Amino acid sequence: MKQRQFFENCGVFGCFVRGADAPIYALAGISALQHRGQENAGLAASYNGSFEVVKGVGLVKDVLNPERISRMRANLAIAHTRYGTSWDISGEMVDHSQPAEALIPGRGILAVSHNGNIPIISPMRAFLENRGINTFRMNDSEMITAVIGAHLRDGLEIEEAVRMSLTRYVKGAYALIIMFEDKLIAVRDPYGIRPLVRGKKGDDTFFASESCAFDEIGIKYTGDVEAGEMVVVDKSGTRSLFLSRFRARLEIFELFYLMNRNSLYKGKRVGDIRFKFGKILAREVKSDADIVVPVPDTAIDAALGYAFASGKEYAIGLIKNEDIGRTFISPGQLTREEMVDIKFRVDVSKVKGKKIDMIDDTDVRGTTSVVNTRKLREAGAIKVYKRNSSPPISHRNGYGIDLPTYEELLAYNRTLEQMRERLGVDELSFLSIKGMIEATGETEEDFDLSCLNGDYPIDLEERTELSGKQPEVPAL
Repeated sequence: MKQRQFFENCGVFGCFVRGADAPIYALAGISALQHRGQENAGLAASYNGSFEVVKGVGLVKDVLNPERISRMRANLAIAHTRYGTSWDISGEMVDHSQPAEALIPGRGILAVSHNGNIPIISPMRAFLENRGINTFRMNDSEMITAVIGAHLRDGLEIEEAVRMSLTRYVKGAYALIIMFEDKLIAVRDPYGIRPLVRGKKGDDTFFASESCAFDEIGIKYTGDVEAGEMVVVDKSGTRSLFLSRFRARLEIFELFYLMNRNSLYKGKRVGDIRFKFGKILAREVKSDADIVVPVPDTAIDAALGYAFASGKEYAIGLIKNEDIGRTFISPGQLTREEMVDIKFRVDVSKVKGKKIDMIDDTDVRGTTSVVNTRKLREAGAIKVYKRNSSPPISHRNGYGIDLPTYEELLAYNRTLEQMRERLGVDELSFLSIKGMIEATGETEEDFDLSCLNGDYPIDLEERTELSGKQPEVPAL
């Protein structure tokens, strides 16, 4: 029997426009965020009280048919893409496609897109079950929606319903885009763990997980939604308030793996930060390799920086099959290993007879490295040195990234030599935490480093996938 588990990483997008093209913008924006999740997609639109939603299992291009979306006329739209399938305690697969919805009689439909993870769900569960709402098959995103919906049914305005729900019952990582009546709301958790940015195009307002969602549709990035900030947009304009606020601590995994290279972090291009990761890694490592080979795609910038700083030849020795999605976010390990095997092929002419610095963004489980090392050796590589442009991931992530068990993590409770042997490489190196922070131009206090050092800013004790224990149902 499978235990109930929720493995999340998501992309969110929302817009408030003066015309009726919001669904088209939302489709374009969420398509640009496909890298953040490849299992489910959805879009909801609203105009003068009418509401329409399309969502389901699959890629954006499969779920959100452009012809159908183009026929939707609305000035408000939100969209979502996610990875990971949830299983309930009976072992039955459950589809948790978003946006999540809640019917508010006499007022309309509430729609919510959520990126993140709520480690402590007992306050939400107790609140809902005290009102007779069954939470058995709800994930955290659906609970948030249900709690806000309950407050709306009590007659609260949407701003107050969101404020009361988040400050009283929700403790965790969240980037939310909410649509109700004639208002669009974007809100980020008090620690700013998950990213959420804002943009403008004339009088139209946009929000997204990353600024790359704006690039192809002419939207100007205007900055981040700040930690603890709630931004409300309606026909009267835009206003913001802070629910609570701490120093923003973006989950560092976003920078070295998840985010698109063209997205902006505090105005800095992510690809440029990764280039600096590679430059500093080259400074920290001594290598007799002949060539530098990146593991495409997210390691390309780091590999270019490494080659630049080391003076070694940069070679495209591994070629990615563009039709295969991110193997890190495949739902099952068997599928993941099979996908890696067909995801990359080797250019024998580049690697035969060479000692190789293979540059990667990280080793989570080590699946990709094991397969690629074997392929490089079969192609005639003399030596394979694995260089990671991030520190070792030795702890679970609790805020919305699929690192399911400690035992699966390559760096958990293993020495560098044990990790090297497990991967089958000749040498293994990681960028230091100090070097990584230097490359960002920020300080350690600006990031959530919990997957590297186990220092979690938000308590994780309740969640099954982190503790290995089934959460208790609170007494009612």
